[in-house]
Amino acid sequence: FFFLSHLFTIIVHGIPYLEHIIMAAAPNGYIEISNDFAICGALDDDGIIFMKQKFAGCLYLCNDSSSDVGTPNGYNSIQSVLGSEFSKHVAFDPNAPEYQSTCSAVPFQVLASYSKYEEAIDSLPKPVLICCKSGRRAGAVYTAYRACNEGISFPEILEFATSAGFTFTGSEGFKAWVANSISLVSAIRSRKHPLIFRQLFEAESSTMTYLLADPVSKEAVLIDPVLETAERDFNLVQELGLSLKYVANTHVHADHITGTGKLKQLCAAAGQPPCSSVIAAVSGAVADFKVSEYDALRFGSFTLFVLSTPGHTQGCLSFVLDDLSRVFTGDALLIRGCGRTDFQGGSAATLYRSVHSRLLSNLPGSCFVYPAHDYKGMSCSTIAEERTLNPRLTKSEEQFVQIMDNLNLARPLQMDKAVPANLVCGVF
Repeated sequence: FFFLSHLFTIIVHGIPYLEHIIMAAAPNGYIEISNDFAICGALDDDGIIFMKQKFAGCLYLCNDSSSDVGTPNGYNSIQSVLGSEFSKHVAFDPNAPEYQSTCSAVPFQVLASYSKYEEAIDSLPKPVLICCKSGRRAGAVYTAYRACNEGISFPEILEFATSAGFTFTGSEGFKAWVANSISLVSAIRSRKHPLIFRQLFEAESSTMTYLLADPVSKEAVLIDPVLETAERDFNLVQELGLSLKYVANTHVHADHITGTGKLKQLCAAAGQPPCSSVIAAVSGAVADFKVSEYDALRFGSFTLFVLSTPGHTQGCLSFVLDDLSRVFTGDALLIRGCGRTDFQGGSAATLYRSVHSRLLSNLPGSCFVYPAHDYKGMSCSTIAEERTLNPRLTKSEEQFVQIMDNLNLARPLQMDKAVPANLVCGVF
């Protein structure tokens, strides 16, 4: 009788009554913002139906815990209704440093978290429902996304969020994250001049060296130079009218001698300001700056953030550009491969975990991957490609360890000479 009565009412009153039924099932904390966006809290069974009828895409935000993801009306239910192509799950842990009012997070953590949400939202068809358990995280993410993409200041967007009833405005930590995201992203996107970038190659060891520079300040960084091509690299720096500020090594290399020491000598001989050598603090090598995770190398208006990616050696680093468009991965992540793990404190399990946690799950898929070596004539890849196409790192950790433990590779030809030299900046 109940069904027949509703059917009769729908026939008599048509679409307006049907829309009334749909809206009555709106989930907790539902706020419709525009034709393209809405936010809400937890989705019950009616909320799942409501979402399917009204939205083309859904972004679900939750903690990094299987119990949260596995709840009956969590992401699994959303994915079963919309499919993985039209729904995304991005972890938002409110206990992480970037969401605390103490502002203990470093800029990279804020930028990395924001970029995940932006990438997910941009990939989904509109209209999009952004949801979480209470609606707080959803409101914070939408607010930061809108401000960053429409050039709205934090005070203006906070006024909008408060008037719209977004509950994250009661959290000092969430407000700090929104403010920091807007500040960092707007500073990066307001740069008027593109990065100077060159990829250089040394054929004997198949090593790729990278030159990055600010076109205004002329400050430059060289990553992973080789002794035999140090003069070539320095000549290029001079030809472009640059000043070499940092010479950074991703790790203590075993297959070639670094050009760092030679470049410092060339700078001094040419009357240039002294350049500073950079290497991981845990590597045990000599350098002007011994860096750790999240340290920053600033050159002009650009910054390289340091990420710890051990496993090939215990002191491996990756350097990621501040707009997360490029990452220089050394031997940790190669194009469709990775570095060996059988010497210099290497560990297959450590490499697997560090590459997945620091690179593959932490950087946007569009980020270009520039390794220290390539042996197949490839120049670069992307995080998205390596997530799906890397034949080793797409395996389980157990399978990966088994593969790496059974490579049986010969020792690098220059290892006995290169490692001692590289521990002292290549000057020996």
